[in-house]
Amino acid sequence: PSVLFAIGKQMRVPLLLGSNADEGTMFIVPAVKASGNPQKEYENYIKSVYRQNADLALETFPVENGDVADAMNRMFTQMGFAAGARYAASCQSRDNTGAYLYRFSRRPDYPFLEMLGTCHGLEIPYIFGNFTDWFSSIGSNTIDRSLSDKMMSYWTSFARTGNPDTDGLPHWPAYKTEDGLYQNIDSPITTEANLYEDSYTLVRKVTGWRY
Repeated sequence: PSVLFAIGKQMRVPLLLGSNADEGTMFIVPAVKASGNPQKEYENYIKSVYRQNADLALETFPVENGDVADAMNRMFTQMGFAAGARYAASCQSRDNTGAYLYRFSRRPDYPFLEMLGTCHGLEIPYIFGNFTDWFSSIGSNTIDRSLSDKMMSYWTSFARTGNPDTDGLPHWPAYKTEDGLYQNIDSPITTEANLYEDSYTLVRKVTGWRY
């Protein structure tokens, strides 16, 4: 897919895409905490993946206070999820096709999320307004219910018109490479710029992406 986007062969339709603040925890934190994965193992893993760029990767995702799980979460979140979304948005921007980038940052007060944070898939019940399976107590919280209503309005407006903007909600600007604006979806919703700039610089160096 990255090659198709690079040469402009992707479908010319608007995109709404993004990532969550803690995408990596669902995949790596339980295993790391169970095994007590030491810092040396983490450094060897970085060297095996990033090779000649390993030093830059370790500078970008250092282990702080011995917390290997946190470093791995940040790396997986930013390199494995957020970077690809930003790259696709950049390619759509280059081709003047609407792209709307987001970062879902809301972490509700819920025991299941104490270790996982704003984990992979957490945005789904907000988008569909369905908290009944795992997150019923979240759905009874007025802050989270209100945020869910706003997200449903954004998503349905996008499905209907190709643009998530809708009356009564914060303006969601289209992503442009020159300003890098994206919507930080939390309470409150804010517009920010240049999502994970340091890690995006790293991923472009590793992959050769131009945008």
